Amino acid sequence: MSGREVNGRETSRFLKARCGPAYLPLLTAIAVLASFTMTVSETSIGVAVPHVMGAFGIDQDKAQPLATAFHIAMTTGQLPHFWLVAAIGQRKAFVFNLELFFVTGAFGASAELFSVVIVAPIVQGVTIGLIQTQTMIAVVPARLMGRKRSIA
Repeated sequence: MSGREVNGRETSRFLKARCGPAYLPLLTAIAVLASFTMTVSETSIGVAVPHVMGAFGIDQDKAQPLATAFHIAMTTGQLPHFWLVAAIGQRKAFVFNLELFFVTGAFGASAELFSVVIVAPIVQGVTIGLIQTQTMIAVVPARLMGRKRSIA
């Protein structure tokens, strides 16, 4: 085991040495930008409901679960964050979430079945919940967690 890796993962000390003093600001900017971009997609769900109703010829009672399921998935997606990070590591979890979000978005955008249009935002909601939790942990230093949370 070298100073570069611990349990097959690159250490933050190695990454700081490789990237220099810009490492932490870059990491923070990327995490915040990804979280913001993914969360903004939440606004499109409410706008999409009338279009989905027209495209699939369904009533609002069948289209509204699209938005509801997305919001529930986003909230529950925050729960498995620590398990995922422990299983595959911070960076791989971050990249996995981004890839899954974009693949699911493309899959949902090209869907011809209403069931696929429902499932795609649910998966996207889970990935957004995971990224939000990961971003919060990356941006808010561990020393502030718990005791001075309101200043974050």
